[in-house]
Amino acid sequence: VLAVLAASCGSDSGGSTATSDGGASPAADCAKPATGEPIMIGDVSSYSGTNIFPESATISRLVFDRYNCEGGVNGRPIELVKSDAQDTAEGASASAKTLVEQDKVLGFCCGGSIVDCTTNAGYYQENDFYPLMGVAACAESTNVSPINTGPFLPTLHMLDFFKYDLKKTKFCFAGQNVPLTEVFKTVFIPLWEKDSGDKVELVIAEVGEDLTPSVTKLAAEGCEAVLVAFTEPGYQSFFQIADAQGLKDKLVFGMLTSGYSLNLKKAAGDTLEGVYVNSEFEPYTGDKAKFSDGVKDYIALAEGAGEPLTSFGESGYIAANIVIKALESVTGDFTKESVNKAFRDVTYETPMLGGPFKAIGFVGGKQPNLTSQILQVKGGEFTSVTDWRIFPNPDK
Repeated sequence: VLAVLAASCGSDSGGSTATSDGGASPAADCAKPATGEPIMIGDVSSYSGTNIFPESATISRLVFDRYNCEGGVNGRPIELVKSDAQDTAEGASASAKTLVEQDKVLGFCCGGSIVDCTTNAGYYQENDFYPLMGVAACAESTNVSPINTGPFLPTLHMLDFFKYDLKKTKFCFAGQNVPLTEVFKTVFIPLWEKDSGDKVELVIAEVGEDLTPSVTKLAAEGCEAVLVAFTEPGYQSFFQIADAQGLKDKLVFGMLTSGYSLNLKKAAGDTLEGVYVNSEFEPYTGDKAKFSDGVKDYIALAEGAGEPLTSFGESGYIAANIVIKALESVTGDFTKESVNKAFRDVTYETPMLGGPFKAIGFVGGKQPNLTSQILQVKGGEFTSVTDWRIFPNPDK
């Protein structure tokens, strides 16, 4: 029932410019609609481009819409204002400035973009914003606190899993020539190489390029374990080629969290069998009897609105609930100062995370979320094979 209410209360106007989404005008059939002045929160997400992660903010809106239907924050709805970062630094910069200077948002949360934090960390810091990002690839900032773990720490988790759990000795990385890959190549893979004493062979394809030569090269390089870093269409193409070349029984493959998607599993079919994947949050697949209440609620909310289940959708669910707790702690007027103080001071515990969340920023290798789990596709299903992991691996 709550999921149906959530779907009826919000709207999504889409587009590539800043637009207002959900919460400001609750539907008449809400149980206790919040009709006061909206609390405006900015969402910088990549809704277009090569690396798009819309599901974090999409699920956040469902959480906020439901909350607004139950009265909001003392009668005031939370309104998540959308802007499309377009998966470019220019788009991310323009989005943040438009939301601040034109839309007058009081804070930022829940967005999904690999260019937002790397582009806007300085801008947020200069203007005293403390964003609680849903899906981010972060630059160093004392102000920005991503809810997700990755993509960099899951890279270290998966390589550790290959080495210490599966006892592999020849490691490779397959990805695309996009700006994010430069960070993999120059920072995080060298960090793992220094820590482990092993080398990772890099096989990088151009965007839009046929992946067949890259897959063939992995076999020629003698790779034993391959970390694959794409978005869903790239994963689908990659594993169809690997399966056709008979490599699935010869090499071990692992994906980042972007591959933990039921839509991908359906599209890729049997070609994903045996592949490992990182989950930055409590898995939403497997034994339903063991799901936490949060995962059960996330599934009901997403499915009730016809949204696909993904790990990044979980991030949006958690981010929205953290924001609600933070906003409920505000005493007095809702201002940029009071909202960002609440975001900065909030702590939140849920079984959906491997540890308590506290907004500590992203500096010197420290960030709020350091944990993840490893799953494997077995019998066509994503199945957990590890408990929570942390880097550096204490058991190595």
